[in-house]
Amino acid sequence: MKYIYIAITLAFLFLCSCSSDSADTAGVLRYKESEIEKPFKLYVGSPNGGKEYAKTDSLKVDNFIRSSFFESYSNTTITFPSENEILVTFAATQVKPEKSVYKFENSSLFIYAGGKFLYFGEGNVDALAIRQHYVGYKTGEGDFVLEQVDPQKNITADDAVSYTTFGSLKNMTSVEDTLVWCTRASHFN
Repeated sequence: MKYIYIAITLAFLFLCSCSSDSADTAGVLRYKESEIEKPFKLYVGSPNGGKEYAKTDSLKVDNFIRSSFFESYSNTTITFPSENEILVTFAATQVKPEKSVYKFENSSLFIYAGGKFLYFGEGNVDALAIRQHYVGYKTGEGDFVLEQVDPQKNITADDAVSYTTFGSLKNMTSVEDTLVWCTRASHFN
């Protein structure tokens, strides 16, 4: 009988310690990994304007947009301290955590900033993918110019070219004109 009481007591203590650990980490999403969504898009100039280059599978986006340009989320955590608040804490100690009002609509996360709700990513409070779009372009034989696009769920050719000096695909008339864009998803669980 004595051993039964000891076993029950140990089981109770074990369950209490396990539930305490899970309560401390509940609602905390940690950075897992980032990936470039496939395929990335590439347009090249022609006398008739920008044309999509269909064989991006054989190319690396790093040849156009350097990886150091992408926003880094390694060692970043995302928490939901209350029903309508999100807190993003960055690994760098000199960077202040960002706290915002948020909402989910159809599995998309929107954060309130600048007087409006801005798209931030896909998922829920248990798993989230922050999706960011990047555009690189060059006119003629010039150097690549890189831009991070305003938050939005998806990006089209017209959206991407609006961040360039071309203004539209029809203005990409030199064979050296180049437009590339990609979406980088940073995963948190």
